[in-house]
Amino acid sequence: MLAIAGAWAQSEPPKTPAAPGTKLAEGEFKNIQALKGIPAEQVIPSMQFIAASLGVECEYCHVAHANEKDDKKPKVSARKMINMMMAINKDNFEGKREVTCYSCHRGSARPVCTPIITDEGRARR
Repeated sequence: MLAIAGAWAQSEPPKTPAAPGTKLAEGEFKNIQALKGIPAEQVIPSMQFIAASLGVECEYCHVAHANEKDDKKPKVSARKMINMMMAINKDNFEGKREVTCYSCHRGSARPVCTPIITDEGRARR
């Protein structure tokens, strides 16, 4: 199921506004901030994709049985990262979803390190 959610969450964002009568995330869920404006039916698959991208369970960011609470630092960080990711895609890829949580995290709660390239390494070429 996570593979399906991941593939679906990676798909192109809708180009047109939500159809009239479509329930939005903020109308169905409490304390929606970074995902405002998306259809409510996309919230759970999006959360599943985020969890899979970071290799974590829901309780890593959310308080069990109280998802609306902001008591955990990872939730606050996740919102910042989601906003950063959306800005990167908007500013560099015409709004297409090219950069995702998985781009940096690769299944790890902390982003995967990039290799250090030293001046010595460049001289060997």
